Amino acid sequence: MPRTYLAILLVSAATLLLEITLTRIFSVTQGYHFAFMAVSLALLGFGASGTALAVWPQVVNKRDFSGVLAGASVCFAAAAIGGLYVTNALPFDAYTLLWQGRQLVFLALYYLVLAVPFFFAGAVVGAALASFPGKAGRLYASNLIGSALGCLLSLMVPSLTGASGAVVAVALMGLLAAAVLSGRRVRWTLGAVAFALAAATTAFPSALELSISPYKGISQALRPERAAKVWAEWNAFSLVEVVESPSIHTAPGLSFTYDGEIPSQVAIAVDGDNLSPITDLSPQDAVFTGFLPTSLVYRLSPRPRALLIEPGGGLDVLTALHHDASSVVAVIGNPLVLEAVAARSGSRAGGVYSDPRVEVAVSGHRSYLRGADERFDVVQLSLADAFRPVLAGAYGISESYLYTTEAFQEYYRRLAPDGFISVTRWIQIPPSEGMRTVSVAVLALEREGVERPGRHIAVFRTLQTLTVLVKRSELTDSDISELRELIGRLQYDLVYYDGIGPSALNRYNVHPTPLYHDAVADILSRDSRAGFYRRQSFDLSPVTDDRPFFFHLFRWAQTGEILATWEGHFSHSAGRGF
Repeated sequence: MPRTYLAILLVSAATLLLEITLTRIFSVTQGYHFAFMAVSLALLGFGASGTALAVWPQVVNKRDFSGVLAGASVCFAAAAIGGLYVTNALPFDAYTLLWQGRQLVFLALYYLVLAVPFFFAGAVVGAALASFPGKAGRLYASNLIGSALGCLLSLMVPSLTGASGAVVAVALMGLLAAAVLSGRRVRWTLGAVAFALAAATTAFPSALELSISPYKGISQALRPERAAKVWAEWNAFSLVEVVESPSIHTAPGLSFTYDGEIPSQVAIAVDGDNLSPITDLSPQDAVFTGFLPTSLVYRLSPRPRALLIEPGGGLDVLTALHHDASSVVAVIGNPLVLEAVAARSGSRAGGVYSDPRVEVAVSGHRSYLRGADERFDVVQLSLADAFRPVLAGAYGISESYLYTTEAFQEYYRRLAPDGFISVTRWIQIPPSEGMRTVSVAVLALEREGVERPGRHIAVFRTLQTLTVLVKRSELTDSDISELRELIGRLQYDLVYYDGIGPSALNRYNVHPTPLYHDAVADILSRDSRAGFYRRQSFDLSPVTDDRPFFFHLFRWAQTGEILATWEGHFSHSAGRGF
């Protein structure tokens, strides 16, 4: 029995490591929402194994009990590594699932091949419990200790080997469990198999390279000629990669009045998406940053102490330094992002994170805010995620505590008396993300006791972005005059400040009506706010820590529009079948 306990411990550890690793693999290859599928696969496999043992109890033969468990452990190992190969080979595309019949087949194969290792893992534990009910306590103890060990391994193994390497480690642990239960001759055979597997994956690492959705940002960035991945590292919760490409030129909201060139850049991708640029310029030479919407707050608050939240590759840090910020605190939650910048920057980014004016805090932004005593003249939320069509709804269930009402209250409390919060979001028609940002800011101000939030808020837009400025004190005539002058010079469009007139609206990027201004005015009005939220096809009401789904904008009123879109796809694909 001691060997049985050890084998169950090893299989249980491998099972938890596999389940958690699959959440990382799905996040990278398909999207974060597929990570939930790993839990379903584990439950499906364990449930199926229990059903099989109940229907065919004769499978468990006490006279050859160790052989049964060893065989199941070998099958678990083979299914784990085989499942990775098969899913990498399948051309599964979740975005065409609704109009390509073959995608349903690929999805079913996904579920089948990835549920099989959990089936055999469940068989190992279930067979032991069914055969020795009197030792259930010790068997459960082995299972629980192994599961806890698997959770600890999930923090370490992917960092050392990557997600694919972690699956290989799972297979090796399964083979080790089988060896523990087997005789000497079989152990030598299993040892040879394990050595061959480890040698093959070391010699041919490309065989285990993850197949990433073509809709991921990194897939798009690698399409141009001469584009290449030049750096990649895993940690327990992300894959961070750096892409070099002559086509990377990122400057969200850049004014059309800028007549220079965007300098060469490389891009950081986190889990294959949300590319963030590292810019090959020193702060002194970063003239183009003066034509970005994120620069205006530094004109309103000269030589500020700035807090930048999730500035990624450092473009916002570069902007702050170019505009003579006296000090910058950059709060970054993922330490691999800093490693990526350090590994690839050299002269790029002008060494922005090593500039003596810059302090880097590797921390969650809310944790940092609650522990900091300093007051800031500027608190800026970087535009850290890529543009996504709102109607797609792909990121609707992603949690974000950056944009909740409580988060904005904490930003507000960290401001100096005349300090600003600056938030830039992608622009959408009809207004969506930007207006939800306004609704969150207004509710946060009201919760902080601000009687007239409209006197603290200014909003402007570019062709691509919408920026919300929130001042701790009321905006002065001087602030508004400076803002109007800057907006006019850069040919942006003013959306709102207290007392704005019709002549100041809709001047450069013209819409049939000043829909953004009207939306902000309705949100600020306590009388019309509730009715405005009800009338919108998207849910623009403020989000809170209890429901931190900033990108969940779906309302049932959208159903007709979504169905019409699907029908268009179905019509386009009619007759093609598989």
